[in-house]
Amino acid sequence: SSWRCGMSEIDGVIERAEALKVSGNELVKRKKYTDAVQWYDDAIATLEEAEEGQDRTALVISAIHSNRALCFLKTELYRRAVEACDAALKFDSKNAKALFRRYQAHSVIREYGAAVTDLDLLMELKPEDPSPAKLMVWREEMESKRKAKQEEEEEWAEDKNLQELRKGFEAVLEKYNLKNEDSADDIAELLTRSDGKDTMLRIKRIQDKYNMDSEDVDTMLEFLQVACQYREMVEGK
Repeated sequence: SSWRCGMSEIDGVIERAEALKVSGNELVKRKKYTDAVQWYDDAIATLEEAEEGQDRTALVISAIHSNRALCFLKTELYRRAVEACDAALKFDSKNAKALFRRYQAHSVIREYGAAVTDLDLLMELKPEDPSPAKLMVWREEMESKRKAKQEEEEEWAEDKNLQELRKGFEAVLEKYNLKNEDSADDIAELLTRSDGKDTMLRIKRIQDKYNMDSEDVDTMLEFLQVACQYREMVEGK
């Protein structure tokens, strides 16, 4: 019958996708994360071709998106990790791994309020691992950082010098079209990890990559240095 035909067809689609997912998982074990993402993308594309059986493919697609998120975390592409987790949770709102990985990504890019929300959603699922006690400790830590960041932002808003420097920084981003999706990770890395001695190396890499004038590089660096001083003051480093 057509029903049997339809069911066997969806079984075949899921089987092909699972095989691609397994290949991706093997690459993850070998730390070949970028290659693994390609296999996962192929697996998702295979499942999306199925016109019927979305109720059966949803959990599989969610799991694969969650695996993509792991790869982005490992390669420090944190905003892409968040996007992959969002996609996973769209297909399965109770995907605990996706919630946990989104919390990890949010915590690194200093979106602490979002990290708290992720942990609250995770606690509702009552997972055995991580334990409720661990989740509460992490939540308290994120809430503390959220408050500190809020205070930091309030201080920033009061400081006109920093505001002017920020305007210059934003103007440079506009000039070189650095507000698009492709360059988001480069800029996010500068803003979230600009407190180390390798800041100059990161800026040099961006300068070379986007063919920037040295004057514009100085504008970016001045903002980052002052912003870093404010962050250290607020966090009590």
